[in-house]
Amino acid sequence: MNYSNGQCSSTLSQGKYPSKAFEIVSILVDACDGSNEGQNEMIRIQVGKNPLNPSKFSVPTYVAGMVNWGTNSSNPWRGVTNLTNSTKNKITYLNSTIKSKGNCGLLIGLNTTDVIPAYSNLLFITSESFSQTAQDFSDLNDTLYVIFQKSGNTAGHFVNFGTAATRTLILTNNGVSDTVIYDRSKLLNQAGSKGADDGAVTDFDYDGSISYANYGCRVPIPPFIIDAGTVQLKGCTVSVVQLNGTVIGSKCYRWINAYPQSGSIDDSTILKPKFTVKPGYKGVVKLYLVANGNCASRKDSVQFNISFATTADFTIDSSNAPRFCFTDKSLGTIKTRWGFNHPNDIEKGPSKDFLEDPTSPFGGICYTYKTVGNRFVCMIAEGSTGCNDTLCSEIKIFLDAGKVEPIICGGNATIQLQGKKLGINKFHWTRESKDAGGFDDSTKLNAKFTVDPKYYGIPVKLYLMSDVSPLLRDSVQFIYTPKPVANFSIDSTLKPNFCFTNLSQKSNLYRWSFQGKSAGDIRIDSTVTKSNICFNYTDLGTFYVCLIAESGVLGCSDTFCGEVSYNQSIFLANVFTPGSQDGKNDEFRVPISGQEYFEMEVFNRWGTLVFQSKDPSRMWNGHFENTGEACASGTYFYLLKYKFPNEDLVSLHGSIMLIR
Repeated sequence: MNYSNGQCSSTLSQGKYPSKAFEIVSILVDACDGSNEGQNEMIRIQVGKNPLNPSKFSVPTYVAGMVNWGTNSSNPWRGVTNLTNSTKNKITYLNSTIKSKGNCGLLIGLNTTDVIPAYSNLLFITSESFSQTAQDFSDLNDTLYVIFQKSGNTAGHFVNFGTAATRTLILTNNGVSDTVIYDRSKLLNQAGSKGADDGAVTDFDYDGSISYANYGCRVPIPPFIIDAGTVQLKGCTVSVVQLNGTVIGSKCYRWINAYPQSGSIDDSTILKPKFTVKPGYKGVVKLYLVANGNCASRKDSVQFNISFATTADFTIDSSNAPRFCFTDKSLGTIKTRWGFNHPNDIEKGPSKDFLEDPTSPFGGICYTYKTVGNRFVCMIAEGSTGCNDTLCSEIKIFLDAGKVEPIICGGNATIQLQGKKLGINKFHWTRESKDAGGFDDSTKLNAKFTVDPKYYGIPVKLYLMSDVSPLLRDSVQFIYTPKPVANFSIDSTLKPNFCFTNLSQKSNLYRWSFQGKSAGDIRIDSTVTKSNICFNYTDLGTFYVCLIAESGVLGCSDTFCGEVSYNQSIFLANVFTPGSQDGKNDEFRVPISGQEYFEMEVFNRWGTLVFQSKDPSRMWNGHFENTGEACASGTYFYLLKYKFPNEDLVSLHGSIMLIR
C-alpha cells in the first residue's frame, strides 16, 4: 500500500528522530494508584542516533521552580536500578495484557549495564515498586525499552493541577541534558478540560513546545485510534461528500474506495478529503480509512447510499447583459423550475421559500433585469424518484456614473467622466439637454464631455445607461463656469477720495473691501456691489483694497487687492519758474493731504491780491488769477490756512520768488 503523506515511521517518533542524544517527549504527571503516585509516574524519552547507558541518567540539585526531585528535595535521586524478579514479572504481565488484546507492542526491561539502542523509545518509571495494574498498557503497538528508579520515593515527583506555576524537569545522561517546562494550571482532567484528575499528561515536541492531554490511567502514549467518521448527505442529490476521519497514534494513513466505479477521493492521504460521486452513479459507496502502526495496521469504514444522482446545473450567457440567458445542464431531471430574483442563496441562506417565475419553462430561459443590485438565480431540478437538487448563482448588476465636482470653476471645459458597471455589457452616455455639449465617445466608461459655451453656469446632467434596459441608469450633475479674473486701477488724484475702476473679466458680481490692514484682511461691505466706485478715507494710514469678482455661480470667484496710502502732509516751496523752457516747476503748488480745510491767498509787494484758492489741486501758474496777464518776476507773499482732522486751524505766511 502506498502511503504518500511522508509520515509512515514510528507512531511514537512521528517520523523523525532527535538531533541530540535524547529528547523528553512525554510526562505522566498525575499517575494513578492513589497515595503511591510517586511510584507510578513515567517519563517517555526518544533516543537519538547513538546508544545510551541507563546508569548515566541523573537529575540536578533541586532549586525552587523545578520538579520535586534531586538533592535538597523530598524525593532524592535514587539512580537507575537493575531488574529484579518482581519487575521482570510485572513486565511479563504487562506484555500478556498487550497480547491478549491482539496488539503487537512489547516492553523490554533493561539493567544498568545494558545498552539503550539508538533511535529507540524509552520509558522511565519513577520506582521499581510501581503497580502493574495502575496504568493500562494493553493497546500498545510499539516497542518500549523500560528502566526503573530504585524504590524509596512514594510522594509525587511532579506537581499536579493547581494555581498557575511552572515546573522544570532536567534529565542528564553522560553530560548531555534535556529540559522541559510545564504549567500546572493547564493540566487537563479526563473530560478534557482544565482540572485535577488522574492521567494528566504533558507532551513535548523536540523544540520544547508543549501540549496537554489526559489519556486516563494508561501508559503516556497517544492511543492508536482510527475512526472513519460519518457523512452528511444533503437530500438525495449528492455530488460531493465531505469525509471526516480521525487517526490518533499514527501519522501513516490512507483512504481506499471499495467500489472505484462510484467516484473518486480528491486526496486519499488527508483525514478530511472530499469524495466526488461519479455522474449518474446510484448505489452503495464504501470507503475505508486504513492506518499503519509500528507493528500493526487498523482500518475503519464509512458507508452510504446514492439513490439517484439528480444534479441541478446550468450555464450563464451574459454577452447581452443585463439580459442573461441560462442553459439547463442538469442531470437525471424530468422538470426544472427557475427563480430569478432571490435575495439569498436558497441552498445556504436562511430563507427556503422558492420565488418561482411563473413563466419559466422546462430547460433554458433568458431574463432581462431592469434594476441594479445583487440577487440569485436559482434552479430546482426534479428527478423521477422525487429527489430534487437546487443550484443558485449570484447575479450582480451595478451601474455608477461616477463623481464630478458639483461646481467646476475654471480650467478645461472638457470634463473627464469615470463610469463603472457590472453585469451590463452594452451601455452609453447621454445628456439631459442636447445643447449642453458633446461626448468624445459615448460608448466608453471614461468618456470625455465638452460643455458648450452657452451652457456655462447652467446645470449639466449626464446619464450612464444600459442599451438593453433604459431603466438601468445612473446620473451625474455639475455646473461649469469659467473662472473670473479680478482687477482694478486706482485714481488718487482727489485723495482722500480714492476712485477705483473695475477691470475684471468673466464676472458679473462684485464685492469690495476698502479698509483691510493686509492683503488677506478682507472686510466685505455687503452694500457695495458696484462695478466702479470711489471711497473717501477719513482715517490716515495704508489700506488694502480688495475686489472679489464672481461669475454668479456659488464658489467660483477671484480676488485682487491693491494698496492705497492716505497720510497728513504739507510742503511749501520758495521759488517757481513759470514759462521756463524745461517744463518743470511752472506752478506754485502746495502739496497737502489729509486736510479738512484749505485756503491760500497770494499778494504782490504792494498788497494786491493776485491769486486765491480753497482747492489744493488748483495751483497758481504765475498769471493774475491764473487767467489774466503774466505777473512780473519778483517776490510775492502768501497767506495759507489749513486744518487737519481733530487738529486746530493753522495760519502760515511767507514769500515765494517768481522767476521768468
